[in-house]
Amino acid sequence: MPGDETYVHLIDALGVNGPLWLLAAGLIIVVSFVAIRYMPIVRESRRGEIEIRQQSEKRLADEARMRDERERDNATNAARMIDAMNRQSESSQAMASALNAISAKLEVSQDRSSQMGAKVNENHEMLATVAQQVDDIHAATVRRIN
Repeated sequence: MPGDETYVHLIDALGVNGPLWLLAAGLIIVVSFVAIRYMPIVRESRRGEIEIRQQSEKRLADEARMRDERERDNATNAARMIDAMNRQSESSQAMASALNAISAKLEVSQDRSSQMGAKVNENHEMLATVAQQVDDIHAATVRRIN
């Protein structure tokens, strides 16, 4: 165990630089006090930054998810529109074919009607001729009898 002289020499050695040691001790105390007060603020600031980054990443992920959903919806709508356009085109082609068939049948019908009209006119003329001949025969036979 050190003797009393050791403590005296230690105090004398520190006594020479006493004000400097007090200044150093005071600075250490002040720095410690500031560090103790400042560290929770730094921790909270870092936690806040981390939370902000997490929220930002979550928001970016949500935006990416929504963008993907929107793109899928757009692709689905485009496919539906193309399908509807294809069906409309097929329908238009079917209607055009049906109209062409009806038009052809109408032309055939008009030709037949024209032919039947000509035959009716021929029959009408023939009947008129026969009627005239019957009148002539009737007139000749009735006049002879009278």
